[in-house]
Amino acid sequence: MVHQIAHSVAVIYLGVIVETAPVTGLFGHLHHPCTQALLSAMLEPEPATVRHQFVLAGDVPRPIAVLIGCRFHIRCPIAQPLFMVVAPAEHKILPDHNVACHPAAPFPIDTGVPTA
Repeated sequence: MVHQIAHSVAVIYLGVIVETAPVTGLFGHLHHPCTQALLSAMLEPEPATVRHQFVLAGDVPRPIAVLIGCRFHIRCPIAQPLFMVVAPAEHKILPDHNVACHPAAPFPIDTGVPTA
């Protein structure tokens, strides 16, 4: 439904934008693990369709407890020690697609989200 009402999307985790892209670009190139988990949780309009849901480990941190480094590192499946102390810079993946993630490359999971 998002692609029917918006031209671009910003994915926010604990008050920080982790990914921005045009709707078509976001669905076609999921980069941040938070975005991937969020989109894999979308309801499927066809009940018979089976899709892998990417479930994040752990609990969401308290929003008032400001985390040092990447705010997503506690739940990130690709987190490394660096992520706990250094906040990721925003990287331009495509001309109009930005992601704030240390590895700035697609995290290879099958979310089952359609790419077009």
